[in-house]
Amino acid sequence: MLDRSQQRELEIHHEHSGELIALAERDCWFPYYYWLDDGKAPFFARTVDIHNKPGYDPCELFVDAQTKTIPLRPGLVKGSHGLPAEGDEQLAVMICSDKGLDNYAPEPLAATQFLGMLYRVI
Repeated sequence: MLDRSQQRELEIHHEHSGELIALAERDCWFPYYYWLDDGKAPFFARTVDIHNKPGYDPCELFVDAQTKTIPLRPGLVKGSHGLPAEGDEQLAVMICSDKGLDNYAPEPLAATQFLGMLYRVI
């Protein structure tokens, strides 16, 4: 759990982020399933429905080809996203042909700096 001061240290604090942010352990995620019986799952559970789901549903990556629905099996997901990198091998790579960004990009670029850099390109 991250309180406001810990959020500031990681540069992820925002007025809408909430007082506490829960982080899953590496290779884990928090499924949003709040029902105990899959037969009582809400209408949007087996569809891609970003307006009704309370967050990103990585099970959407595993659409069942026969039924064209999303399986309600969180065990299919073998990873997580959003945790700070533990080493260089976990960092993302950005490739851009705009020579003007050479002087702008620090090494490495913090995730919180990416959007500002992207606006310089578009």
